[in-house]
Amino acid sequence: MKSSVPEPDGQFVVDSVSSYVVRIPRNFDRAVGGAGSPAVLKNPKQRYSAAQSYSTVYSQEIECLLVKVVAGEYVGWGEAQAPVAPEVCHAIIEHLVGPLVVGQSAASPSSMYSRLYDAMRVRGHSGGFYLDALAAIDMALWDLLGKVTGKPICDLLGGRVRKTIPSYVSGLPGKDQEECLHYAKERAKQGATAFKVYWTNDFDCELRLLQRLRRELPATTDLFVDTLWRMTTQQAVYYSQALAELRIGWLEAPLIPEDIRGYAWLCSVARTPIAIGESYRSTFDFTRIVDESAAHVLQPDLGRCGITTTRFVTELCASRNLGFAPHVSISLGPQLAAALHVSAVAPTLIRAESNPDVLAVARKFSDIGVVREFAEFQIPAGSGLGIEVSEEKLHPFVMASAILT
Repeated sequence: MKSSVPEPDGQFVVDSVSSYVVRIPRNFDRAVGGAGSPAVLKNPKQRYSAAQSYSTVYSQEIECLLVKVVAGEYVGWGEAQAPVAPEVCHAIIEHLVGPLVVGQSAASPSSMYSRLYDAMRVRGHSGGFYLDALAAIDMALWDLLGKVTGKPICDLLGGRVRKTIPSYVSGLPGKDQEECLHYAKERAKQGATAFKVYWTNDFDCELRLLQRLRRELPATTDLFVDTLWRMTTQQAVYYSQALAELRIGWLEAPLIPEDIRGYAWLCSVARTPIAIGESYRSTFDFTRIVDESAAHVLQPDLGRCGITTTRFVTELCASRNLGFAPHVSISLGPQLAAALHVSAVAPTLIRAESNPDVLAVARKFSDIGVVREFAEFQIPAGSGLGIEVSEEKLHPFVMASAILT
């Protein structure tokens, strides 16, 4: 491999881009109700199956795409939010994005992101797998830049405004309400100060669970609700009243993500703050949401937006007095670390998403750390993302790989 160290003017070029499709077995039954696995599936023996209560499909395994970018002795890691068919993002990087990055300057990840976005203009690139692939590349390039300069990403983004990142436990696994309530109470004993509950079946039944949580958890506990795009506008208005009485912090994704006008109307009448973001990927998406007053809290996913776009969203939130709460689902470390770095500089951060089972898996392959596991994260202290991925531990779970030089 040719040497690619920074030159006096700060320029350095990418020597190689590697892409890895990763599939990790898990106990899906135990995972149901948490981030990345919110609902019971119709056909649990299939690799992909629709949820019983709505038509979105999920995988039985933990699936993701990791990207490694190398410049000389420096290595940067990125991760796409690709819980279904990561092979698609892999193909995009192998055949299109990787060759466009190799040999190019890596001194400005934001400029590279813009060039890659423009490369597929008017070709159906403005959402979906292409931007997921770009998010992984963008994250890896920021990590690489941090490694080269010896700075953590949060410093490259302007400097942290907080020392730790408050989190919320995403989901309450359990076969019934008693198990869900027990899970929440046990996590609260271990320090958890906030929970998000997924509404996937009977809304009235789920409302009763929230009522019990409010009665039986400490009064200072923050509670949030995610309805997974399953409500009508009338239902959202009705339940927002009940949620307001329970001091619910936000009602997440009540309507289908395509209905921006519906969200704008809902925000004007709902009694509970409306949160959306994981379905969107570009600065254009988030600018439209804000311009149409279609959300009170924005939740970009670093594995879909990358660091460049998410940093833009934090400034957008600050300029319009909106809450910022990054979405974190399946992650093997890089995506979560990226979310923490951006959260460190976000003026209007509320909390970052965390799932204990997902975090446990991530810690098998990376050195992502915590302060209080169920309450807050520490900001990774090293250069770049501040974590390292163990390729040796990852190797048995790599289903496909490619290296572009």
